[in-house]
Amino acid sequence: ALSATGGVGTFTFTATANQAGQTFNVAFVATDGDGTTTNVVAIQAINPNSAEDIWINEIHYENVGTDGDEGVEIAGTAGSVLSDYALVLYNDNDGKAYDTNTLTGTLDNEQCGFGAAWFGYVPNGIQNGPSDGIALVKGTNLIQFISYEGVLTASNGPAAGQTSVDIGVRESDTTPTGESLQLTGTGTVYSAFAWTNARPHSRGSLNTGQGIECRSPAAIE
Repeated sequence: ALSATGGVGTFTFTATANQAGQTFNVAFVATDGDGTTTNVVAIQAINPNSAEDIWINEIHYENVGTDGDEGVEIAGTAGSVLSDYALVLYNDNDGKAYDTNTLTGTLDNEQCGFGAAWFGYVPNGIQNGPSDGIALVKGTNLIQFISYEGVLTASNGPAAGQTSVDIGVRESDTTPTGESLQLTGTGTVYSAFAWTNARPHSRGSLNTGQGIECRSPAAIE
């Protein structure tokens, strides 16, 4: 919608959920007695409040010898403000949260309006299972609740009463140092990708074998 009075106006465009990450070319055309002038502005649609725009993308929690370089990677729409989000780790023994990590920074634009960021933990900072979980939350809102080596039901915190979704792959005390569990596939939402067995890490970047669908800019006139 465009409203204007006396040469000053406000343009409002509301993107739908499936348009997140797309870039739109908006053409503004002004006509008066001196002729017509056209100005094209590129606008990227970003919706960081959608559950599917931010997701857990890579995990490392166990390897041969002393566990090291443990962490969780977040991926999603470029420009998303991560300080609004936190990772909450859950223990299967009692279903309680044992660590909360408030995120920082913003997601970069690595590929077609999407990027990734890695958040590390101290050695043995992430439990080795079975059935331990990771929740991604925004304030008190649960965005995602996944687990490895089984499922659990959270008994407190932002995931209280919720049952996790097992990612279906795992690490062990024979996992080589420098490897991690990652999402691969092609798409723009979490459900488009699949978890793979441990492979060389890509901490802080979209994963090898993970493609983002690049949509052609849509014209709005």
